[in-house]
Amino acid sequence: MSPVTTIITTITVSTRRVLARRPWIQWVLIIVVATAVAASVNGRLSQVDAERDLWGATRSVLVATAPIEVGNTLQIERRDMPIAAVPEGAIDQADGVVARQRIGVGEIVTEVDVAADGGPQAMTPDGWLAVPVIESPRSGAVVGDRVQVASDGFVVSADAIVVGGFDNVTVLAVPANEAPLLPAAADAGALTLLLKP
Repeated sequence: MSPVTTIITTITVSTRRVLARRPWIQWVLIIVVATAVAASVNGRLSQVDAERDLWGATRSVLVATAPIEVGNTLQIERRDMPIAAVPEGAIDQADGVVARQRIGVGEIVTEVDVAADGGPQAMTPDGWLAVPVIESPRSGAVVGDRVQVASDGFVVSADAIVVGGFDNVTVLAVPANEAPLLPAAADAGALTLLLKP
């Protein structure tokens, strides 16, 4: 018999003798373990109740009833949704706003989805500027498209958004530090919009 086996056997025999002479120790251990298990189960049940309450409470939100393209007015209806399913920034009113980005059917409308109905400036992100440019040749980009702006083989703006247009002029929103480059690039040569996927 190995020394480890001998030690384990000795401890087991000693433990059985102690428990046989003092059965109350066994009951104290059982009560301690049962109390710990009960406390753990109670904590889990409290978490389940809290989550169930979130799904039970509702909030009235605006939901798109049809696909909404950038720059269009909203086609929406009011629905009560569980609070746990309502995204941060969900709006309560949609008076005088247009879509800033595409919104799918059934989507809850949020602050980032809409802009005040005030032309290209309303759809221009904070810190960006709206710049009118003449494309040569025309790319076919429409309001809401994300594009890169190139001139004479160089990228002038890596990220721009088409926010409007009239006649042969396209209005782009670009970061403020890139805005002065676009008119200069257009004067120097052909200015092209590269459509992003």
